[in-house]
Amino acid sequence: MSSNVHDLLSIIEQHTPVVSDAEILMHQQLERYQIQINSLQNKISLVKQFISQQQPFHQNQQQIDQSSMEHIYRFVEYYRNQIDQMKKKLYTTEHNN
Repeated sequence: MSSNVHDLLSIIEQHTPVVSDAEILMHQQLERYQIQINSLQNKISLVKQFISQQQPFHQNQQQIDQSSMEHIYRFVEYYRNQIDQMKKKLYTTEHNN
């Protein structure tokens, strides 16, 4: 009987995914990054709205601001892609264990 229980436990252990503490921390960090990115995108949207409302006043300044906004947007997109790639790797790691 004890041998059967040991065999069953062994089978359960083999089929139970194991997530390390580092993977859990990485997943939590990715969630925090996602929240930060969403916040930045909301702020970018607000800044764009503000800039569009200021159009009649300073056309040159708006062009500079637009260039800065594009730079910020590219920055956010780059890190969003990095986070998505990390999530995919984490997902693959979790489901392969």
